[in-house]
Amino acid sequence: DQLADKGAKAPKVQVLCQVETGPDARLMAACEILVQTSGGGVFHGSAGPREKAKGKNLYEVWGSAAEQALGPLKAQLRSGAALDEHLLDQLILPASLAQGTSKLLGAKELSLHAQTAVHIAEKMVPGVRFSVTKPTPDTTLVE
Repeated sequence: DQLADKGAKAPKVQVLCQVETGPDARLMAACEILVQTSGGGVFHGSAGPREKAKGKNLYEVWGSAAEQALGPLKAQLRSGAALDEHLLDQLILPASLAQGTSKLLGAKELSLHAQTAVHIAEKMVPGVRFSVTKPTPDTTLVE
């Protein structure tokens, strides 16, 4: 499965898998994936820490964690969204203070945090109103 469209320049991908020791000395596996697109966008996916199951080696646990991290990351990259749901909800309040119109293109539906941020910004910042639309089934535009 590819992260870039056919014919497009492939993104740079960094994967960090690490071992952590749980509170009861059990081994835990975690995975972080960082993707930098040819246009300079940076996207992140993570999973873990996961407990090492009996009969599985650490590489199998890392593979499972990497698959868990990669699924939502691939969906976001395919959507064309500039922001994941977590960054989008963090940018709404600063955008409400900016002059002019801010446009935030996020993946998926608005999270409850983002909906709350829109509500708070509209109540607390004079003259601020947000419009939320779905340009595609996989993206949400907040402006």
